[in-house]
Amino acid sequence: MKKTLFLSSMLIISTTIFGQNEKLIKAIEVKLVAIDTTQNLSDLIDISNYFERICKAEEKEWLPLYYKAFSHIKIGFTYNTMGKLDLIDAQADEAEKYLDKLEAIKKPNSETFCLRKMVASMRIVADPYSRFPTYAPVSDAAIATAKELNPENPRVYLLLALDKYNIPEQFGGSKTEARELLKVAIEKFNVFKQETKAGPEWGLAQAQYFHSLIK
Repeated sequence: MKKTLFLSSMLIISTTIFGQNEKLIKAIEVKLVAIDTTQNLSDLIDISNYFERICKAEEKEWLPLYYKAFSHIKIGFTYNTMGKLDLIDAQADEAEKYLDKLEAIKKPNSETFCLRKMVASMRIVADPYSRFPTYAPVSDAAIATAKELNPENPRVYLLLALDKYNIPEQFGGSKTEARELLKVAIEKFNVFKQETKAGPEWGLAQAQYFHSLIK
């Protein structure tokens, strides 16, 4: 009798947890395409606020924190395209805050190190000449760790390609190398499978776009 009650209790608990996780997954999936493709600042701020609400409701889950950090990164780079360099650091600060919270509940992985690399890159674009010597090694170390943790992660090769694409040749940039890295990224995107439902899927459209620019 006690064994039956115990098994019934465990079934109820497992069902409740599963239900909560499924609800969380569905809430995240609603914004997965938007957070990948949206470039509009107002929409990105709405997405950031959306994930902030999920973070508050699901304090022990790492994915909402990941996407909240990623939304601030996208906002920061959008400010860069708008020429509002003075607003970038605040977004980098917010991204780091949520990455720190994430890493307090989950061991850092390839995906989180990709975001760490992007935050360091944000710091550089806010003030390239004075910050490159400080943050370039931070950026390089983060992406090297991301690659070491998962060499099949296509976002690693996308980010390496974007560095090669955007950095002047005299400082190590190369459109030819960027094209080859983008080709690798696209190939890996086509076969990549996330271990976690609603895990990071962003980057394929960006890889295809920049690959099309390089003749």
